[in-house]
Amino acid sequence: SQWNGKELLVPESALRLAFCLLPDSVAKRKKMVALIEEDAQGSCGRGLIVAQSVAPGSPLFEEPPLILSSSGKGMHQDRWRAYLTLMMAAQQQPAHRAALAAFDDLGISDLPTMLEVTKVASSAILSEALAAAGQDLPPDERARQQEKVTNALMKFQSNQFKYANVEPETTADNGVSDDAASRFSAAAVFAFTSRLNHSCSPSAFVSTSKAKFSPGTLVDSDGVLHVRAIRALLPGERLTLNYGPAELVTS
Repeated sequence: SQWNGKELLVPESALRLAFCLLPDSVAKRKKMVALIEEDAQGSCGRGLIVAQSVAPGSPLFEEPPLILSSSGKGMHQDRWRAYLTLMMAAQQQPAHRAALAAFDDLGISDLPTMLEVTKVASSAILSEALAAAGQDLPPDERARQQEKVTNALMKFQSNQFKYANVEPETTADNGVSDDAASRFSAAAVFAFTSRLNHSCSPSAFVSTSKAKFSPGTLVDSDGVLHVRAIRALLPGERLTLNYGPAELVTS
């Protein structure tokens, strides 16, 4: 408020990515074939199946990211602020309301190590917020609030894709400086693509306008995912991705 709405120029070195909400992504999602959303695929949780015959290489759907968030130091605090911002905006804006519903519908991985790390982060976030407000909560209410924070953070952790969000900087080796890579390190959450479960014999692959990738590798375009069939698919077949390196794929 002390700047009275004036624009200020600051060096990029003084900036870092915290989060970016993209609520219009829900409306921009495009399905090219008939798909059925399943609540559970055995032990894999929610999933997608095709409802029609599909030829190899056919486009299935495309989707822009729902939320971009930091993936380096302080990422848990940034992600919780992103979720709070989305909740507040959802009270007034229909697009944000749809985005919040899409995020809340995301599944959570059953990974004990990830859960323990996230619980520690959520406890710290809640303690910091209560200290700043000069408040405390009864044990039961504190546990309830911490679970809420943990669930939101786990949705980020369980559904994130790496996202290349750094403009190349001039360095001795003409690469991206470590400082820039750290400050702008990003992850993307996709509401619909998260339904594709893992398989070492996947039925689909994901690409951007520049490169094919799987979860754990970089998105290096505007972030819109294009999902295509690897092989011919029959009605009722599950859509799956290979989450790991290419060496995991079996023919």
